[in-house]
Amino acid sequence: MKKVLSVFMAILMLFGALSVSSFASSESNQWFGDVNSGKPANYDQTVLYFDLGIGALPNASVYNQTTGAFESQTNVTGSYYMIPRSSTEMKAGTYVTLPDLDAPDGYKFTGWYCYGTESGRGATTLNLIGNTYAPSTAFCIPEGLQGEVLCFRASFAPIKQEEPTLNKVMGILIKVFGAILGILLYQGNTEEGIAAMEKILGSLI
Repeated sequence: MKKVLSVFMAILMLFGALSVSSFASSESNQWFGDVNSGKPANYDQTVLYFDLGIGALPNASVYNQTTGAFESQTNVTGSYYMIPRSSTEMKAGTYVTLPDLDAPDGYKFTGWYCYGTESGRGATTLNLIGNTYAPSTAFCIPEGLQGEVLCFRASFAPIKQEEPTLNKVMGILIKVFGAILGILLYQGNTEEGIAAMEKILGSLI
């Protein structure tokens, strides 16, 4: 019985692996084909995929699969595929400029993390693991990515909100004059003096 279950589980795992590779292959085939196939890229080229996360691409040239043409779009969100515009672009050893993103309030866009290919090859095998690339910089397409989609994920960091200078100054003044007021009018109770000054000057902050 155990042997039968083992064989059954092995068959299930084999079919699962085949279905995953088939899905990954179909993802890549939407972009790649022979020179006269009508596809936007040939098998000597590489397509770049960008997961934009919470950011927005202010301006982009987006490939329309229905019309087979590039269209200028603004405020692109979600994801973006960078497609070669000619048969000589985006080959191994050539450079592309990584896009810059607009970040929402309270965050800044720090760069692109490369995590692998759409077909499932990990970044470790590409010697790109742990690398975050700055926006608007030149990225050299590595060897061995012909006919592949190389994937990047946007990285963001929260921006520390600085307290306005006026608020800091007023806070210091309230404590200083409140302490003096507490000594003079509240029998040395500085806390009551500070509370009184907060009522007088707090509305100005």
